[in-house]
Amino acid sequence: MKNTSMQLKTVIRYEFSNFIKNKVFMVITIIIGALLLAGALLPPVFLSGGKEEPGNDPSADRPAIQVFDPTGALSDREILSALLPGYALDFVPGNYGDETADAIQNDELEGALAAADSLHYTFYAKNASMSSAYQEINQALKAYRQQNVLRQAGLSDQQIADAAAVPQVEAAETSGKDIMSTYALTYILIMVLYVSIMLYGQMVAVSVATEKSSRAMELLITSAKPNNLIFGKIIGVGLAGLCQLVIWLAVGAAGISIGKDFWSQIPFVSGVLEAPPYLLALMIVFYLIGYFMYAAMFGALGSLVSRVEDINTTATPIVLLCVAGFVLSFTGMANPFSLLIRICSYVPFFAPMCMFVRVSMSEVPLYEIILSILITGGSSVLFAWLSAKIYRAGTLMYGKPPSLKQLVSVLRRR
Repeated sequence: MKNTSMQLKTVIRYEFSNFIKNKVFMVITIIIGALLLAGALLPPVFLSGGKEEPGNDPSADRPAIQVFDPTGALSDREILSALLPGYALDFVPGNYGDETADAIQNDELEGALAAADSLHYTFYAKNASMSSAYQEINQALKAYRQQNVLRQAGLSDQQIADAAAVPQVEAAETSGKDIMSTYALTYILIMVLYVSIMLYGQMVAVSVATEKSSRAMELLITSAKPNNLIFGKIIGVGLAGLCQLVIWLAVGAAGISIGKDFWSQIPFVSGVLEAPPYLLALMIVFYLIGYFMYAAMFGALGSLVSRVEDINTTATPIVLLCVAGFVLSFTGMANPFSLLIRICSYVPFFAPMCMFVRVSMSEVPLYEIILSILITGGSSVLFAWLSAKIYRAGTLMYGKPPSLKQLVSVLRRR
């Protein structure tokens, strides 16, 4: 028993150190970490630079729009300026002409507004129909027209303001959770689960197939038990992958915490900053059981091929299962209460992602979470047992990968 434990530890240590010392693995870790840090630090620097400092004229940085009003349709300039606070309106006599067009093309003006009468206007800009100014001017002119009509009808300014007030309706989730606030967190963690399971699971298959193609496996099984070899690879690669994920998450979290004042104002990111600790704990649990299950299947298939190039073809069914779980989880993010996502949260292949979606975006009873973990964990143990048997059978099988019938026949004899 002690010898078996030592063999397993030796294989885990060997596989873990192999990945940690691998230059490609380290370069990818550093590059992605640097990109995450840059993505967290640079937006606050560049997007916060336009804030007005005390004593500066706030209108100095506002884009300018020339207004041509030969008919007097926009006679109340103060009201129109108040309705467009983000722009500096320059009321110019005459009509729109080439000089103004050149100023727009040279980025000296954001655009120009020409009034034909109180109901007909033309907005000139480089890309007028797609310009945000076009939408804002549409809304401002609508409000300006309504105020003029109400004022002509004899209403006071206070009555006009009361009529224009927009009722505020707040959304309250009956589930007790704000789905939008957890959407970003769920999206990020589902991507992490999917990518890590696919990436590190296939690394196990490649490692097994490489040893088999180089005939190193024949030497290894004479000095260590097959179970220790396959489980050592799965755990060793998983630990290396987990270290890589922890580094990336820590770097990203550190970058966001430095610019917390900026990121906390963005709803999509604020949900991540306010994530409860139990969600991160559940992510680790689902990551471990999901990775172990898929890695066991990838490892078994890796032992059945004689060349690394054959892995992509042989592993297609497993890849499709993982992709299906990914697609189902994203479908469930739109409606985490649907019957489909509830059923899939108990199917071992899909549960790590689908149950996590339910937990993140809705209230799930504790017994359902425990049941899903037990079903998926039990299935992981079953697949690991089958993987060990397939590994033992496949170590000395060379040539064309065996069919399912041939594989079942070999396993029955063992």
